[in-house]
Order: sequence, then structure tokens, then C-alpha cells
Amino acid sequence: MATFSFNRPIFLTVLAVWFWCVTGWAHAGEPLRFGVMPFLGSIEIVERFTPLVDLLEERLGQTVKLIIPAHFQQLIDDLGEKRLDMVYFGPVPYVRLVAKHGPQPIVAMEELGGQASYRGVVFVRQESPIQHLADLAGKRFVFGDQNSTMNHTVPRILLAQAGVTLERLAEHRFVGNNQNVVLAVLMGEADAAGVKEDIFAKYQARGLRVIAHSPPMPNLLYAAGSHLSAELVERLRVILTTLHQSPAGLALLKKIQPDTTALVATEDAAFDSLRAFLRHDPAASAR
Repeated sequence: MATFSFNRPIFLTVLAVWFWCVTGWAHAGEPLRFGVMPFLGSIEIVERFTPLVDLLEERLGQTVKLIIPAHFQQLIDDLGEKRLDMVYFGPVPYVRLVAKHGPQPIVAMEELGGQASYRGVVFVRQESPIQHLADLAGKRFVFGDQNSTMNHTVPRILLAQAGVTLERLAEHRFVGNNQNVVLAVLMGEADAAGVKEDIFAKYQARGLRVIAHSPPMPNLLYAAGSHLSAELVERLRVILTTLHQSPAGLALLKKIQPDTTALVATEDAAFDSLRAFLRHDPAASAR
């Protein structure tokens, strides 16, 4: 009769390797859940991001699921609570994410026109008598989403710095995405609003005028959940930050944001100036 000796250390090592392989394969078989902030209509977001999703699937060898949350706060909490694996969003949601859920790896940040920052504008209709932010006291103002950088937080702080608190406005309301913000002013449903400078440029010729600019703010970024392995985060970073090196990759980036020249690596410290700006409005500061 054959006999077998039992070596406990070797057995445990084999068991550990087996467990690692099984759980590793199971994780690799799960989709990468990629959330995109609801800054445009859902159809347009899907059209802009589908090429990137396809490329990530090819490079990673796993399914990538594109998810568009109903609002910015859901995007923040879904990443912080591990219901999403990577997100594309603005700098204020990122600051709030870190403040609420702790450090999260930054995968890459957009570089627009060779710059890693952008400005917001407060605007009115061309024929409006309003010339300065202080003139907005007693007027109607529309915001986008409560967790948006440029269609809520920044214009709100600019108004406060000019002495126009929300209480001094005749009316303020939230209308969702950038398109709704601009249309509300164009259609006379509001006297003023704020958006990113490049968004404003698309509609300026329809009869809009800038009355104030924000300080430079960090660009939009891609962040990963802290639950992802360092290896996967680095793979994502390499994929994204090398896209601009080929004509096809650069075209893919420009489909998402037409002014994009590259995606670049960055650190959390790049957002410290934004954190300082947010302190001007305690209600809008990082929570």
C-alpha cells in the first residue's frame, strides 16, 4: 500500500497559491466599473466615452462597464464605497471624495491646450444691463449640479466674494447639466449662470457675454478606488497617459474633450490651491 507523508508548510503554501489564483481569476473576470459624471446628456456621454471603454477592454483584457450616475454625489459615494472602480469627474468632487472617504489614487488628469488648469465664467445674455457680479443682487441665477465644480461651487464662491449671497438673489435653482444651465439663460429663464470657459465658448455666439472669470482650477481627472490594486492602477495610468502619443489615441481623447492635448500624471497636492479657494465659502468647502 502506498503511503504519503504530510508536510504542513508546503501544503499551506500550495493552498495559498491556489486561493490567490482562484480569487485573482475571479476578480479579472469581473467588469471594471467606470463611472462618468453626468455633465452632459446620457446619449452624448455614451458616444464620447465608448471608444475609450473599447480601448480599455482591449488593453486590460476584461469587460469595462460604463456607468452614468444620476448626480455627482452618487458618483462620489459609489467610488468611495467601492461600487465603482474608476471615475471621470471634476476637481471639486475629487476634493470632496478624499475629504469624505479618504485618499484615492489619481490615475490621470486632462491637459487642455497644453495646460493642466482651466477657468470658469459667469455669464449673462448679451443685451443684459448686468455688468458686474455685484449687479446680480435681486436677480435670478441658475446652477447645474450641487457637486459640480464650474456650474455650482465656483460661481457660488465668486458671488459670495462680490457680496451676493444666495439670500440676496431673487431666485436660484439647480437645473442639472451644462446644457440646461446655458439654455436657461438663453431662454430668459435666468439672468446669469456659470460654466467652464470652453462650454461657454460653444454658445457665446448665440448671444452671451462674460461678466467674471474664476481663478485657474485643476482640470478634470480620472481617479481610481482605493480598493484597486496598485498594479491595476498603474496599468490604467500607463494606458491613459500614453494615449496622446498616437494619432488614434489623441483623436479618442479629443472625442471626450475637444481641447485635450494629453492626459498627465499628477498628485493630490495639485488640488491644494482649490482647497484654499473652497474655504472662502464654508457651505461649499470639502465635506
